[in-house]
Amino acid sequence: MATRRIRVRGLRTRFSDIDTVMVEGWRDGGAAHVYMQFGKIGKELAKVRLRSPSRRVIGDDDRNIIAEILRQSNVRLPERPGPDSTDWDRVNWVNRSHYLDRDEAIAYVLHTPAPGERFERPTAAQVPTPA
Repeated sequence: MATRRIRVRGLRTRFSDIDTVMVEGWRDGGAAHVYMQFGKIGKELAKVRLRSPSRRVIGDDDRNIIAEILRQSNVRLPERPGPDSTDWDRVNWVNRSHYLDRDEAIAYVLHTPAPGERFERPTAAQVPTPA
């Protein structure tokens, strides 16, 4: 299978090099505006608007494309920093509640909670797969 890449702002990145996903706004539907950013640890690649009462958000086709990118990614949660950790590692650990693992990210992009709706961590059987 050929290596698949995403191109954002002139930067080409292999899907498999994407290793981090973070949600800005409240995961459990508390904030009106919700964004998802994904990329490589320490470097934001792309940021998409998933929910907004007043601004345009991505449509279903784009959500399916992002879900496919995430399926082929190596997204994982930040690890607890060790004694030789960088400041960036410590920041990621402090902000870990905003990070999603791969299955959570796929479920979240395909079904972003409405304001007030709770986001439940999906089980493996609940993670949508392409038809």
